[in-house]
Amino acid sequence: MNKLAVLKFLSRKGLGEFFGVTALGGALTAFLSWPLITKLSVFYKDDGDFPLNGWILWYNQWAIKTGRIFHQHDYFNSSQIYPLPYTLAYSDHQFVPSLFFSPLYWLTHRLVFSVNCFSLLTFVLSFLAAYYTINYFVENKAASVLGAIIYTFNPITFSSFPDHLQLMNKYFLPPMFLFAYLYFKDPKWKNAVLFFLFFSLNALSSIYLFVFSIILLPLFFIPFLTFNLAHGNKVYFLSFLKCALVSFLFLPILFYFNAPYLDFSNKEGAVRTLDLQRHFSARLIDWISPDKTSLLYGKLAQCLEKMKSTTPFLPNQERTLFLNLLPFLLAGCGIYALKKFSFVFWPFITLLAASFLLSFGPYFLGWNANYGRIKLPFYYLYKLSPLLDGIRSPTRFQYVFYLPFALFAAYAAACFFENHKKSARALFGFFFMILILENYAIRMYDERSSILTQFTETKRNSLSFLKGEKTFHLPTFTPEGETNGFYREAQYLNWATQTEEKTLNGYSGYFPEDWVELLNTMQGELDDIVLKKLKALGIDFIILHKDLIPQERFSSWMENQGLLYKPLLVYEDDRLLILSLKTYAPTLTPCNFERDILKKDFALYSIDGQPAYYQVKLENTKDCYLSTQGEARYYQVNIDVNTKRYRSFLKLPLLIEPYQKTTAVGFINKVKTDENVMQNAKIIQ
Repeated sequence: MNKLAVLKFLSRKGLGEFFGVTALGGALTAFLSWPLITKLSVFYKDDGDFPLNGWILWYNQWAIKTGRIFHQHDYFNSSQIYPLPYTLAYSDHQFVPSLFFSPLYWLTHRLVFSVNCFSLLTFVLSFLAAYYTINYFVENKAASVLGAIIYTFNPITFSSFPDHLQLMNKYFLPPMFLFAYLYFKDPKWKNAVLFFLFFSLNALSSIYLFVFSIILLPLFFIPFLTFNLAHGNKVYFLSFLKCALVSFLFLPILFYFNAPYLDFSNKEGAVRTLDLQRHFSARLIDWISPDKTSLLYGKLAQCLEKMKSTTPFLPNQERTLFLNLLPFLLAGCGIYALKKFSFVFWPFITLLAASFLLSFGPYFLGWNANYGRIKLPFYYLYKLSPLLDGIRSPTRFQYVFYLPFALFAAYAAACFFENHKKSARALFGFFFMILILENYAIRMYDERSSILTQFTETKRNSLSFLKGEKTFHLPTFTPEGETNGFYREAQYLNWATQTEEKTLNGYSGYFPEDWVELLNTMQGELDDIVLKKLKALGIDFIILHKDLIPQERFSSWMENQGLLYKPLLVYEDDRLLILSLKTYAPTLTPCNFERDILKKDFALYSIDGQPAYYQVKLENTKDCYLSTQGEARYYQVNIDVNTKRYRSFLKLPLLIEPYQKTTAVGFINKVKTDENVMQNAKIIQ
C-alpha cells in the first residue's frame, strides 16, 4: 500500500502475476459455470430477476448515453411501471456495474451476449479482489489462490447465479475491508482515501452489500477502538477524525444515488416487515444445506430438502448456506492458529461472528422452525434504524461472512504449506482439486427469451414508432390473473430494451398496491371502459401479444370489440396487435383533487403508542378522471397530534375513476411490525 508496493505491482513480475491470476480466475469461472460460456449469445430468461437485472444494466447504459443519468429526477423515474415516480428505486440501481457492462453493449449491440459476459466477469473481478486482499495478510500466493476460490465460488453464490446478478457484484467488498483495516489500524490520509473510495464503489454496486457494510464496519472497528482506548491513545482518535473528513469528497455521489431511495421509502411507506424477513432468515439446517445441483452434495441437499419446513416463501437460493467441507475444516484450523499470533484475528473474527449471527434474522428459528420468540440482534437493529427496511433476505449476510471465512481458510493453508515445504505443491494440488469438485454443479442454461428472439432488425425498424412512447402490454400477469404471477411481467422489460418505450407494465422488488389493483382490473375484456382508463393515464399504445393471450380470450375480444379496435389498429403480425390511443378521442374530463375529490372520515392510527399512519376516504363527486402521474402521487399534508405537527404525504391512488370511492394512506412513521398492521393499530384521532 506504499510506493514500493505500487512499483512492485507495475514490475514485469507484478504484471505477470496479475495476468496469471486473471487467467486462472477466468478459467475457473468458465469451468464452474459450464456450459454458460458456450451459450453467451443464446441463454436468457423471460421471467423473474434475471431479465430485471438485464434491463437495469441496459437502462443505465441508455441513461449514460443520453445524459439522463445526470438528471436525478428523470433518471429514477425510469421507463417501467409508468407513470409512478421513483420506479428505479424499487430495485438496485447497479450504477458501477453498469460502467463495466456499458462498453460491452456499445461494442456489440447485443443484450444477451453483453449481460452474460458481464455475469461471468463478476466472478473474475471477485477472484482478483479476493486474491490480492488475502495475499496482503497471508503473504502466500498459493494459499491466496485457495482463499480467492472460497470467496468467489461457493454454494450461496452459485445458488443465486445468474438470477440475482446484483449480489454477484461483491468484488469491492475485499478491498473495502482491507483498506478499512489499514485505516482503522493506522489512520492516515492515504488509507482514508482508499477506504472511502472502495466503500463508495461498493455502495454504488449493490444496495444489499452497501447496507451490510454500514452495519458491519462499526463492529469491525471495535477491536481497534478497544485497543486504543485501553492505551489512552488520543493521537489515534484525533488522526482518525481528521482523516475521516475525506468522506465529504464522496458524499455527493452517494447522496445522489441513495437519496431517492429514502424519499421513495418515506413517501410510499415501503418497508420489509419483520414477518417477511423471518421467512427469508436462516435456520440452523440451512447452514448444512448444499445446492441441489451440486455434484458432490446434491443427494444430501435432496435429503435435507424433505426435512425442511414448508412455507410459500422459501426458494432454494435463500436457503443454501452450506460452506463445503474442506473450507470449513481449513477455516476452523485458521481461526485456531491465527488467534495466537496476530491482531488481524480480532477484527475479522468479529466480522465473521456478526455476519453469521445476523443471517438468522430477527428471531431464532432453531433447527428448522417457521416461527421463533427469541429476539436476535437483527430485530433491534431493524427497530432502531432505517437501514434494514428494504432488506428482504437476512441470509445474504453470508456474502460478507465469506470474506473472513476465506481469509482464515487461506491462513490455515499457508501454515500447512510452510510446515510441509517438501509436499507443499502436492498439498496445494489436492486442496485445489477438492475445492473445484465441491463447487462444481450440474446446470444447463437452456432458457431462451421468446421476446428477444422475435426482434429481427426488420421488426425492430417496423416498431420504431414506439420509441419514447407510453405503452401497455396485454396480457398482464398479476396474482389474481390466470397465470403464475408478477415474475412473468419481466418479459415486457426485455421488450422495452428493444423499443426504448415507457411501459405501464413492469417487474421489480416492490409492487405498489394500487398498481396491482389497476392491472387486476385489466384482466377482463379490453373494452371502451378499459381504453378510457388507459387514455386517462396517458398511455399512447396498447400492445396485445396474441401468442401469450389464450386463443379463446383473444377471439372473444375481437368478436365483441372488433369495431372499436379497427380504427385504432396501427400494426399487426402473427404475434402482435398494436392499438394507438392517440387516435382514440373519448370525452375525458380531468379532475381537480382540491375541487372534485371529497375527502372524509380521516382516521389516525398508532402502533406501539406512536402515531404511525392515517387513512382518508376519497370520493370522486364528478364524471372525471384523476391521474396522479409522477410526484403528484404524494399530496402534502400536516398532521397535528397533541402539540406536535407532522409533515407528511398522502399517497394517492394511481387513478381515480368517475364517481369512484377509494381510500388513501399517508405515513407519519414507517409501519415496522411482524403482525398484521390493522391488528396492531389503534385509532388515536
